Amino acid sequence: MIRALRTILVPTWTATPPRASDVALISVTGVRERADVMVHVTDTRANADLFVFKAQSRNMARGQDEVWYEVDVVAIADVSIMLVDSIRAADLVVHFVGSRDLAGWRRSHDLDGKLITR
Repeated sequence: MIRALRTILVPTWTATPPRASDVALISVTGVRERADVMVHVTDTRANADLFVFKAQSRNMARGQDEVWYEVDVVAIADVSIMLVDSIRAADLVVHFVGSRDLAGWRRSHDLDGKLITR
């Protein structure tokens, strides 16, 4: 399941990469106990709490909740997520966008500002 959902995390980017200091380092885990946040990825924009732009390069530092770069090493991640199939099982519902300008919180949420933990 995680490997299949991971393909959603790799869209084709057409926009300029985000600036340094504007990226959250995200680690994806398949173990619930290791996850800080349960995340559901939706294709339906109206269901999303957060629109996420995926950065192409790790050369960018940490920063805002809405720009993610996936890392393999949990120790350097700002937050560890587990992808879940159900919206009801999720702490956060995200929709991936192709432009940094479209990224951001869509509604008030308890996790606003908290995805950057280090």
